[in-house]
Amino acid sequence: MDMTDMAPQPHPARMLRWEKLNELLGRNKKDKPTVASTGDSYISFGDNEEIMRTGRYEQPSKAIANDKIDTLYAYLLVVIRPFGHMVTGKDVNRLYFILPILACVCERFDGERGSTRVCVVLVKREDFQKGLAQAYLGCEILADVEALTKVYSVVTSFKEWYFNRSLDDKIERTDITMVLTNDIPTRESVKRIAEKIYSMLSDDD
Repeated sequence: MDMTDMAPQPHPARMLRWEKLNELLGRNKKDKPTVASTGDSYISFGDNEEIMRTGRYEQPSKAIANDKIDTLYAYLLVVIRPFGHMVTGKDVNRLYFILPILACVCERFDGERGSTRVCVVLVKREDFQKGLAQAYLGCEILADVEALTKVYSVVTSFKEWYFNRSLDDKIERTDITMVLTNDIPTRESVKRIAEKIYSMLSDDD
C-alpha cells in the first residue's frame, strides 16, 4: 500500500492517554455493571486528572463588531427575565442564555464550515468536575474518530466558563467568571466570552 494512503498515526503521548483511558473504562465498567449510561459514567474527574494532568493556558480573543455584541446583549436581557433566576434557576433554563452567545459567534462565519471541533458541555447542579470529565473524554474520542491533533471544549453553567483544549502532547484549560450586576451579566463580560469562543472556532493560537 502507498504510504500516502495510510491514515496518520496518533502522537505517542496521545496514544498513551488512550491506552490508560481504555484500561480504566474497561475496569470501571466491570465494577459497575448495572450502570446503563455512556462511558463518562465510569470515569471521574480525579481519574482524568491523573491520566491527563491538565495545565493552564490563555485562550486568545478575536474581536466582534460592537453592533453584533449590542444585539446579542439586548437579546440576553430579554430572555433572562422570563426564564427565571440565572444562578439558582433550573439547569435547562441556562440553555436560553448560552445558545444566543454560540449563535452570535457562529453567525460570524456566514455558513462557512471549518475543521475546528468544539465540544460544549452544560454542567448540571454546578458539578464542574463531572462536566470537565465528560468534556475531556469526549475530546479524546473525537480526536480518535476524526484523526484530529487539536480539539477544544467549553464547559459552562453560563456564569462560569471553562475553555479547554486537547493537544497531542498535553491537555490545557483556562476559566472565566461572568461578571454580574444585580444577577444580570455585564455587557463587557458577555463580549469577553463571545470573543474567546470566536477565537477558539477560528483556531487562533
